[in-house]
Amino acid sequence: MQTQRIFYLLLFIFGFFPLFLLSQNQQNKWYFGQYAALDFMQNPPTPILNSVMLANFGSASQADENGNILFYTNGLTVYNKLHAVMANGTGLLGDGSPYQGCLIVQKPGSSSLYYIFTIRGDGFTTGFNYSIVDMSLSSGQGSVTTKNAPIYNGSCTEAVTGALHCNGIDYWLVIHERTTNNFRAYLLSSAGVNTTAVITSISPVSTSFNGAMKISSDGSKLAMTTQSLSTQVIMHTYDFDNTTGVLSNHLGLPPAYGFLHSLEFSQDGSKLYCGGRGTAPNPCFLHQWDLCAGTSTAIAASHYSLTVRGALFTMQLATNGKIYISTFNVDSLAVINDPNFGGSACNFVYNGQTLGGKASSGGLQVFIKQPKVTILP
Repeated sequence: MQTQRIFYLLLFIFGFFPLFLLSQNQQNKWYFGQYAALDFMQNPPTPILNSVMLANFGSASQADENGNILFYTNGLTVYNKLHAVMANGTGLLGDGSPYQGCLIVQKPGSSSLYYIFTIRGDGFTTGFNYSIVDMSLSSGQGSVTTKNAPIYNGSCTEAVTGALHCNGIDYWLVIHERTTNNFRAYLLSSAGVNTTAVITSISPVSTSFNGAMKISSDGSKLAMTTQSLSTQVIMHTYDFDNTTGVLSNHLGLPPAYGFLHSLEFSQDGSKLYCGGRGTAPNPCFLHQWDLCAGTSTAIAASHYSLTVRGALFTMQLATNGKIYISTFNVDSLAVINDPNFGGSACNFVYNGQTLGGKASSGGLQVFIKQPKVTILP
């Protein structure tokens, strides 16, 4: 039994764990905001000052296995590693307004092909599309070879999120229709994008374009905000099956007021965070719920809020386990330093990460999180 345990442990270390490290490095360069960028290969992260991109809201960037930038995009234009517009890299159908409007995913089984998924808000009927970057072209600078291929032509909310499939190779991409209660999950595999959606019809009906959506690092939970015209915001959580793409077990958390722009799970999935800006005379808040509190009543009762001095926009969990939050027109990011901990122990700092003189906007880097690996003795 002990020999068998050692065998499987070694198989894990020399098989899955190196792939996990590579995927972490590929998410360690962030380009976002008003020509801002951060290098997460350093601890603490260090500002990068060579960005040529203005991204008012969502953005995405892709590094190689060593953490070197390959390309980045605001959902409209793609920039290569020399910080020039990539060949055929203009005119993507991300309209620039969604907070989670673009997402880069490497094609399973390929060393050179990357999908850029874009989403359009504000009532566009060309809602969800993909473009493909081939990094083997243009002397290694990359070229967009497929542009704006349709996946879903209906109206959807302004967020695309995703999760690693349970097989550890493929990916799920998830969006939500507007004016219906339909989640749409699409599988990306070595065969490409399966444009036939796995549809889960589950409460609530989303009546607003606004809202955020994230999946936990282990792929087991999805959370979404919905917002009405009265600015009443409700947080919703679900179980997500990363084998089938189906959602279940809806839980609606008590409403809050104001504009809640984004949300994020802690690395261990135990805490859920949300933040935004208040509507006068209400202040701005950081919200936290303990998803391990037990019953739905206990989870709702675990709500903790912290008054903050300025608006909180997009949240993103980084590879270092911290959550970074954009603060519009400010030359720093807010940081939740210990998001696995409850209440004030989460260690929130409003001006927690310098941007080296650059400024954030409404959005941040968006990517599919990878599960955190712990090697047991």
